Formats: sequence, structure tokens, C-alpha cells
Amino acid sequence: MTGTGGDTRRGLGAGLARFGHSIRQPKTAYMVLFGFSSGLPYALLLGTLYAWLSDAQVDLETMGVFSLIGLTYAFKFLWSPLIDRISLPVLRRLGHRKQWIVLAQLLLGGIMVILSTLDPKGAIGMFSLLAGIGAFASATQDVVIDAWRVDVADEQATVEILSTVYQLGYRAAVLVGGALALFLPDGFGWPPVYALMGAILIALGVISLFAPENRRAEEMTETVDQLRQPGELQPKIRALALGVVGLLWLWALFDVVRFMILSLGSDPAARPDSVAFVSVQGPVIVIATVVIPSIIAAILAWMQRHGRGTLNSALPRATWTDAVLDHGYRALILPLRTSWGGWAGPPCWC
Repeated sequence: MTGTGGDTRRGLGAGLARFGHSIRQPKTAYMVLFGFSSGLPYALLLGTLYAWLSDAQVDLETMGVFSLIGLTYAFKFLWSPLIDRISLPVLRRLGHRKQWIVLAQLLLGGIMVILSTLDPKGAIGMFSLLAGIGAFASATQDVVIDAWRVDVADEQATVEILSTVYQLGYRAAVLVGGALALFLPDGFGWPPVYALMGAILIALGVISLFAPENRRAEEMTETVDQLRQPGELQPKIRALALGVVGLLWLWALFDVVRFMILSLGSDPAARPDSVAFVSVQGPVIVIATVVIPSIIAAILAWMQRHGRGTLNSALPRATWTDAVLDHGYRALILPLRTSWGGWAGPPCWC
């Protein structure tokens, strides 16, 4: 028992020493800041903002429609492949990940400052548009920060440690953007509070300019050439499936955005019925974005499992256009197709 207790204490001491060494790494400190910059806009846009709308006497139905901006966080996987491939003309020298992090932080800071100059009730349309753009920028920032964390991890600052300190920064931001931001308006009003939060995000964007470079940006870019190997589905089949599913998703997003615009921009008497939209359009949107793509994925799984429409030899390296299409296929269809692998039956060895 004594030996076991001593080993436990030594192991704990070694773990604490390793954590202490890791926490002193610059990348670990930046991971805390990145966690803070992820949590702050989320708290401000999807929590605290409703308190401001309530104080401005915005009606509950409008606030309910306004909450749909949170869908951007659920659907961020749709554009994450493009973020992984595209470099910005001016900011690309910062690094593949940092260019997007800095842009998102500066954009979010600017949006918070602009929101502080608007009257939520009198300019609810512009208010909602800016909040929606902010939610999009915030969700994009989350995607890139997750990738940056994997890129810079090493033996001193492991992914596990970086994830832990990220949560530390994120929780601190939730307290600042939630509890503190709800307390300050009693003495200063909402506009100065959001202007202050915007200034903090802009300052974080400037600090992020000096974050450690992700050394493996090119290596960590997800390869799409795996989809061009023998046994994979032919590109024309994947493109057709992606086109159908993509159009269904675009229609669903257009329908939701159209409903939001009509609800937020019309007089209360002329607004569309939200109950009717949910009861009638809701099931149709589910069919378009879940049921039909699942059926298409099942068919593709069956085809590949039985060698129908598959490649007999490897194709040349993907062009930029092919890479974008293959990334879209990975994001929208491949996860569903994988889940149908067992249903598709045993492979065909003939």
C-alpha cells in the first residue's frame, strides 16, 4: 500500500510538473485567449443579446425568430472544408489558420461596436443581419481554432492540454459575456457594454497577429486524393449526389432565411405565421435535409459495396475545383454514407 501510494504521488507530481511546463508555452497562453474569443461572441449573440432586446421592448415573436441565427453553429461543418482550402489575399502571410482567426476576431469586434450604435427596436432588420453575420464569423472562428489547436500541438503542449486551457478561456468568456455583461447595463446602458466587448475582441485580433505559426498547415490540410483511388465512386457520381443534396440544403436554408427576413422586416400584422411555418415547412425541411440525403447515401454505400460505378484505377491529383467538390462530398454525404455501410451488405468479390 505504501509503495502504491508513493507511486501515485510521484505520478501526480510528474503530471503537475508537465502541466506547469506546458502552461508556460506561448501556444498554451494563446489557446486560452482563443478560447476566450470563442466564448465571448457566443455569449453575447446567443444569450446576452436577448436581454438587450427585452429591455428595448422587442416582442417575443421577433425574439424567437431572432434565435434562428444560432443555426450557423449547427451548420458550420458545411463551409469548414472551404475554410481549409482558401487563403485570403492579404492575410495569407499570417498562416493558413491565423488569417481566418484574425479576420473573424476583427470582424466580430467591429460588429459589436456597430451594434452598440443601433436601436434594436427601430432597426431590427439591420440589427438581425449584423447579428447573423457575427454568428457566422463566430462559428467560422470555432472551426479554425479547432484546427489550429491540432496543428500546433506537440509533446510539450499536447492536444489534451490545449483543449483543457481552451475550455478555461471559454468559460471565462461566458462569465464576462454573460454575468458581467448583464450587470454592467444597469449603470452604463447596453451600447457602452457592447462597444466595450467589441473593443476587447478587436484587441484580441491584434494580439493574435503574434500567435505561434502553425508549422504543419500544409501537411494538416485534409487530402481529398483518397477519393480518387481505386474502389472509390466515380467523380461524376459523387458530383451528381452532391449537386442534389446541395440544392436541397440551399433550398432549406433559403426558406429559413426568407422566413426570418419576412418576420423581422414586416409589421407585426403582416408577419408570416411562425406556428404554420414550423408545422408545415418544418417536416418538409427535415425531409429535404435529412431523409432524402440519407436515402442517397444508402444508395451510394450499396453501389460502392458492390463495385457499381467505382474507379478501376487511380485518377490524377485533384485540381482546386475537384478538391472543393470532394470536400463538399466529405462534409455532406460521406458521414451519412459511412453509417449505411453495414446495411449495404457484404462486399462483392466478383
